[in-house]
Amino acid sequence: STVQATMVVNDTTQPELVLFAVDMNNGTLTLEFSETVNISTFDPSALVLLSGNGSSLGFQLTGGTTFGGDIQSTPLRTATVFSVKFVTEDLNALKQTLGLVEDQATSWLNVTSSLIQDMSGNGNVVVPSTNALQAVNFTSDTTSPRLVYYTLSMNFSTHAEMTLVFSETVDVTSVNLTTVTLYSNQSSMATSYNLTGGTVSG
Repeated sequence: STVQATMVVNDTTQPELVLFAVDMNNGTLTLEFSETVNISTFDPSALVLLSGNGSSLGFQLTGGTTFGGDIQSTPLRTATVFSVKFVTEDLNALKQTLGLVEDQATSWLNVTSSLIQDMSGNGNVVVPSTNALQAVNFTSDTTSPRLVYYTLSMNFSTHAEMTLVFSETVDVTSVNLTTVTLYSNQSSMATSYNLTGGTVSG
């Protein structure tokens, strides 16, 4: 026979982010929580990456897609561990910011109260910037930037202007224009010209 509970104590414990890892090669964060959380309540803008504990140098995420970890759909998407894929704009901004997420020592996280809820609707524990969480693991960016396309304008009386568009943020000071060769077409008989220099701006 079944017995009905005489008293039910509701879950009032807040979920806590216990650790995180940064992967700048794949552009992801991996988050692990103290209990099962409801991924549909996840708000990436509640995450602020910092260069150090209590540092004023930081970047607040504007978006991100969740995947991996132990995500289940039953029918809600739930997990204790999952990853967040940075949006391209955020990833490029992070790579542009010197001293931020360059290694484990410069990878810390501040979490506001709107990050996520558990299955009882309890909001997460806040991680203040003055007591930030340091990444337990850091993967460096080892992917070479790729030239996606370029444009060339000869519509100037004193010079030509070329615009180069890359797959990710690049260090403009490292650009070596003497490695650029222009061809008249794609055939083996094409006329070519190797640039001898130029002024780079970005």
